[in-house]
Amino acid sequence: MVQVQVASVFSNYMVLQRDKIISIFGWLSKEGSSDEGENQTVQICAELLDSNGSLLAKNLRQIEFTQTDAATRQKWIVQLEPQKQNEDCTLTVTWNTGSAAFTNIAIGEVWLAGGQSNMELELQNCLEGPRELADINGEQGGKNVRFYYTNKLSEMNDAFYAIEKKSCWQTWNSPFKKAWSAVGYFFAKKLAQDLGCTVGLIGCNWGGTSASTWMRREYLERDEDLATYLTEPCSNPDGQPGMLYRSMVNRVLPYTIKGVLWYQGESDDHKPHAYAKLFSKLIDNWRTDWNEPELPFVFVQLPGFRKESDKDFKHWCLIRAAQEKVSRMVQNTWMTCALDLGQFNEIHPKSKRVLAERLEQNALVNVYDKGQKLHGKTADDVLSPSLKTGLVLKDENSARVELSFDNARDGFVAREDKINLEYYRFMEERQNNKLPAVFTGFEIAGADGEFYPASFKLGKEDGRLNLITVSSPLVKNPVSVRYAWFNYGPVTIFGKNGLPLAPFYINL
Repeated sequence: MVQVQVASVFSNYMVLQRDKIISIFGWLSKEGSSDEGENQTVQICAELLDSNGSLLAKNLRQIEFTQTDAATRQKWIVQLEPQKQNEDCTLTVTWNTGSAAFTNIAIGEVWLAGGQSNMELELQNCLEGPRELADINGEQGGKNVRFYYTNKLSEMNDAFYAIEKKSCWQTWNSPFKKAWSAVGYFFAKKLAQDLGCTVGLIGCNWGGTSASTWMRREYLERDEDLATYLTEPCSNPDGQPGMLYRSMVNRVLPYTIKGVLWYQGESDDHKPHAYAKLFSKLIDNWRTDWNEPELPFVFVQLPGFRKESDKDFKHWCLIRAAQEKVSRMVQNTWMTCALDLGQFNEIHPKSKRVLAERLEQNALVNVYDKGQKLHGKTADDVLSPSLKTGLVLKDENSARVELSFDNARDGFVAREDKINLEYYRFMEERQNNKLPAVFTGFEIAGADGEFYPASFKLGKEDGRLNLITVSSPLVKNPVSVRYAWFNYGPVTIFGKNGLPLAPFYINL
C-alpha cells in the first residue's frame, strides 16, 4: 500500500501566496509488504474553501508511484489556480485511503528567510525585541505576521521525521514567537502594513553555514571552482555541502513564495573570490527547483565586522564586492547595503529593525511596484548609492578621478562617524598602523599599487549631483580608487536618501 503524507509546511494558520499558482505537495512512500517496483496509482485531490465554505479552487491528479525500495520517498504535487487575498480559508487534501484538513488559512504574501546566524538571530535576542514582545495582542502589527520554521536537523533519520510532523505555522499568539527571526519578523510586519495583508515567513536558516550547504551537490560538483567545497574540511558538521538543502530547503520546496530574503556570507569569508559564483549558483539552483526563473532575491550586503584583536584581513570587503557583483549581474536580485549597521567586535549586530525595514522598502519598490511608484518611491529612494563609472581627469600638474553613481539622483551628504573612527583607530594602532589625520574613507593608488588617503568633493558645479571627485597630491597618475575598503570602520558618505554609499574598488 502507498502511504500519502502532506508536507508539514501545510498546517492550520498557514499563509498561502496570493496571485500565483499554489503548489500543494507531500510524499508517497511504501507501506506494508507490496512487491518492490510495483506501480500503483494514487488519486490526490486538493480543495480550497473560503470562510463561508464556498469552493475557491480544486484540482485532482492521478499520480503513478513506482517503489524501488522501502526507504524511497516520492514527492507529489497538486496545483491550484491563483487566488486573491483572503482570510479564514480551509484546505482539504484527500486521497484513496485518507484525508487531511487545514483551517484558519490566510492568503497573502509569503517570503522565505534564508541564510545563517544573522537571519537566524531571534526576536527575543535583538535590541528591539523586548518592546515588540510586550505587545501581547500584536496590535502594533505582530498579529499580521505568521511564521513557519523549517525543521532544524541535518540528519534525516526517524527522529527527524517525528519532529518534523510536529512543526506548524505559528501566529502572534504562539509562545514561540520570541524565537522568530528578528530580521524576518520586522520585514514581514512592515510589509503587512504597507500591503494591507497577512505576511507569512518560512524560516530556513542555520548559524555558521556556508552557502554551499544550501545547494544541491551537483551544482558544486560540475564547477571546477566550487568543487573545492566538497573536499575541504567543514568546521560545521551540520553544514556539510548539500546537507541543509536536502534536510531543510527540499522539505519546503516548492511551497509557493513571493521571494527570498537572504542574509549570509560570513562563513564563506575564507574563499571570498569564489563567493560571487557560489551565490549565483545557489540562486540558479533554487530558481530551477522552484521552477521560477525570475524568483526575486532580496539580500543583505554584509555590515562592518572585525574582531578587536584581528588584523584587517579585508576578506569581508571582497565578500561585499561579490555581493554587489551578483546584484548587478543576476536578474531580479536586489542588494541592501548594511555597511553602517555593524557593531564593534560583534559579528551579530543586535539591532535588526532598521536593516529589516531597508530590506522591506527594497522589496516593496523593486519586487511589488516594479518601477511604477505605486508606494511613492523609486529605486533611487530605497537603494544605496553604488559605483557606476570612474574617469581620470588630468591637468598640467595634477590628476583627479571623477566617480559617478547609481541611486544618487539627489546627491550625497558627508557625516562624521566619530565613535567608529575611534574604534578603527584603536584596532589599527594595535597592529602598529597609523590612520591619517583626516580620514575620508576614500583611497587612491597609482601604478605601484600603494594606496594613499584621498580628499573628495561631492557633486559638480553643473548640477550633476551623483558625482564624487577624489584626488591625492601623492598620486599623479591614478590607477585605482577604493572606498570603505576595510572589514570594519567609520561610514562617512551617505546618499541624500539616507542610505550609506556602498563600498567599492575600481581599477581605472
